[in-house]
Amino acid sequence: MKYLIDNIVAFDDKNGVLENKNSGTSIVLSTTAIRILSFLLKNQGVVLSRDEFFETVWDAYGQEASNNSLNQYLSVLRKAFRNVGLEHEIIITVPKQGFLIKVNVDYDEEDVSTLSEQSFTYVKPEPEPLDTITSPNDVEITEETILHDDSGSNEIPKQNSPAFDKKHYFLNALLGLVFIFTIIFVFQYWPSTSKVIPTVQLHSIGKVESCLVFSLYESSEEMTQVKMNIARGMILEHKLPCIPNAIYIFQPDDMFVYNQMGRVMLSRCTARKNDPLHGLAGCKDIYIYEK
Repeated sequence: MKYLIDNIVAFDDKNGVLENKNSGTSIVLSTTAIRILSFLLKNQGVVLSRDEFFETVWDAYGQEASNNSLNQYLSVLRKAFRNVGLEHEIIITVPKQGFLIKVNVDYDEEDVSTLSEQSFTYVKPEPEPLDTITSPNDVEITEETILHDDSGSNEIPKQNSPAFDKKHYFLNALLGLVFIFTIIFVFQYWPSTSKVIPTVQLHSIGKVESCLVFSLYESSEEMTQVKMNIARGMILEHKLPCIPNAIYIFQPDDMFVYNQMGRVMLSRCTARKNDPLHGLAGCKDIYIYEK
């Protein structure tokens, strides 16, 4: 679902982008922050208790919740709104009750019921012609006629049974389907070196010496500089210097960017010498998780 907040800031809960429509400034929120903001916007003007946040944002996804985590993510969201140009208080704390979001919200969502009606239409089958009915009660029973030829042998002409023909047809159709699915299975799942490996688009955020630094998500200019400062500090702290033919992949979540608390991943990867544009030879990874 897409939201327009105070006619200025757009939010898409599918990709987590929070963007000022006037200035173009944008921020990409982490998964947990997306859930919290979506929960607030869907209940605009309603005070939501901490327990409701815990159940909807954490418990429903099998994650452990805490008051500290909720406070930090709400702080992240408040800073995110300020960074995209909404200076007034968006998320309000109601003492001993919970939190609410107090903004004008416009919703942009497809009509699911209309879409369903258009996609699934019931077509009433036409009545089957009488001459194709194969019920035993509808088959005319005729007297057998014995023909005598000159050799003296008796021959009874064979009649084509409609029930037998229909059964024979379905058997052939079933065998055909089995054959088709077997071919599909072989081509789809049989090991092959020609299979395409999924790729991820990287976004350049800077350079450390001769090594480019990439992120998985596009950020605003202000956030790019903040992330680069954090990346340089981690590279020095964990002794992961730039080496020839290498790049860095750096991905922190919002809480780590704002409060140095949360999850962050830093990888130094070397490209293939003979084929640098089509893959990496290997990576050395650092993953930090702090509550």
